[in-house]
This record gives sequence, structure tokens and C-alpha cells, in this order.
Amino acid sequence: MEIKFKDKLENYDYIIGVDLASYKTGVCVYDIKQNCFVDSNVIEVSKQSEDKIFELYNKLDAFFIELLAKRSGNYIIVKEACPSQNGPFSTISTLQSLAQAHAVLDIVATLHKIPFYDYRGVHSITVKSFFRTKENSKPQKEDIRKKIVEFYNLKDDELTNDISDAMGVVHVFIHKKWNADIDQEIKNIKKEIKALIKEEAINIRKDKIQALEDIKRRE
Repeated sequence: MEIKFKDKLENYDYIIGVDLASYKTGVCVYDIKQNCFVDSNVIEVSKQSEDKIFELYNKLDAFFIELLAKRSGNYIIVKEACPSQNGPFSTISTLQSLAQAHAVLDIVATLHKIPFYDYRGVHSITVKSFFRTKENSKPQKEDIRKKIVEFYNLKDDELTNDISDAMGVVHVFIHKKWNADIDQEIKNIKKEIKALIKEEAINIRKDKIQALEDIKRRE
């Protein structure tokens, strides 16, 4: 299930950030009302495992069970998007493994009735673009980790790149993607209005625009 465009972010309690990988998946939990990360972990799958997908399923399931027992509330999941094509450091096999990992997360989330913001997720290029500076036009994992440590006053030696990647996804989702997606949807609706003639249809879409404006985040 997706919650995109359905409610204010502030009406949820926690965001579960997930940076899926074949062997080391970073997960974190962000408290929306307290504006801080309250939990994090690395879910590791053994390279010697006979069934890596089944092991990932079991470990993700255990993570959700423990988390929900520890903290009650309304959760949403925000994940890093699965790449659609192989890059300089990935192969077809890697992409297939990632796609399987994303499918496992979908199954576990459905089992525990936790919705996604959307199924697509936050693209890694969006995260890197957010953390880009004049001094560093191509931020890497270590650069993002240092920024996350700085923004949230975390202990540098306790934060792995896998966890900071998940935190980076959540940070960019909150401070960029949420409102950017709303702005794009409003833009799409305004294009629809230009092609309409009947006042009733136009007013319905104007109401949709107002509803979207109402759920925007106010920094």
C-alpha cells in the first residue's frame, strides 16, 4: 500500500528508512514528531548462505517484529529506489539480486501492514544531488555519512555507511521529495485544467490542488 498524497506527513509517527543491498541492508527509524533518528541496524546476509533471499526475508521479518513490539505507532516505509539499469559498479546479476531484495521487502511490509510512501522510492542520484556542494560536486557515501552525523548530532564512530545511506534517503525524502512530488502533481493537474471546459470538472481539480497544498510540509 502507498500513502503518497493521502495525508500530512506529520500525521504519521515514524519513517522506516531502508537502503536495500544484496548482503548488507541499512535500516533506520526516524521519529517524525521528535525530528530525530531513534533506531538503526544493518541486516547482513551471509555470502555463503544457501538461500540468500530466504535469509533476508527472515531477518527483515525479525527486524519488523522487534521494532513494532518496541515502538507502537503509525509507520511508513521509505526506501532507496531500485536502479533500473546497471552502472559502472553493477552487473545484471547485481540488479537481479536487488530486485529480489525489493520484492522481499514488499512482502514483509505487507505482512506487517506497513505502507510505503510509494513503491518507487528515492533515487540515489536524488540523494547525491541533495548533498552536493560547491566544494564537492560528487558526494560519495563517506561524504553523506559525515553530513548525516553533523545534521543529527550523531556519534561518528557508531554510524556505518550502510546505515547513513538509509538515513540519507529519509533526510532527502523529508526535506525535498515530499514537497517536490506534491509540486509536480499540482503541475500535472494544472495541465489537465487547461484542456477542460466544464466548470464542474475544473473545480474538482482545483479542489485536488488545494488538498495537495494542505499536506505540504512547512519548514
